[in-house]
Amino acid sequence: MGPNVRSLFRERPGAEPSGKTSIRGAAACAAGELAGFAARRRQPAAAQLAEAYIRLGERYGVRGDLAFCQALYETRALADGRVRPIGEARPTDLWGLPGRDGPLSEALAERQIRQLFAFASREPFPDGVPAPDPETDAGLRTIARKQWRGAAPHWEDLNGKWSYPGAKYGEDIVAIWRNLLEWAGERKRREERNRQAP
Repeated sequence: MGPNVRSLFRERPGAEPSGKTSIRGAAACAAGELAGFAARRRQPAAAQLAEAYIRLGERYGVRGDLAFCQALYETRALADGRVRPIGEARPTDLWGLPGRDGPLSEALAERQIRQLFAFASREPFPDGVPAPDPETDAGLRTIARKQWRGAAPHWEDLNGKWSYPGAKYGEDIVAIWRNLLEWAGERKRREERNRQAP
């Protein structure tokens, strides 16, 4: 295939050869970019947790920027209504929406990332992280009961697992993340032009 043929097709950032996007790995965006993206959508509470998502993602080996986009999606920061994820302690309650765990909690963000790790890997939880308690984490209980541990290494594999029916659940999260990447790239280009202007 010649070099020009490949350029005719739009490259999908973050996609593996299968066309899917891995849950595990390093974040492509910095905390400041996540905060700016959330603030642009009038989500100041979300912006406050941006750094925690990057830090927790690094600790668990989960892409924190994509987990942040998942939380934006679940809380419907971009639209009305919201998706119901598995378990009783819902990450939808992260940013001040009514729920039993209260508003704005880094602990809920960690629970979300821990559940993502469990979906993506059969490995033991990383050293130095608190041992998860399936008795207090309904999501981990559900993952174990349905034998989903390691069954969803990609965001697209969460369809019908994290939320029901969730036909395009993973694809929707990845689409928000790609929008974030495009926004962050445009922002960097604009800052560079401003620096070079006389």
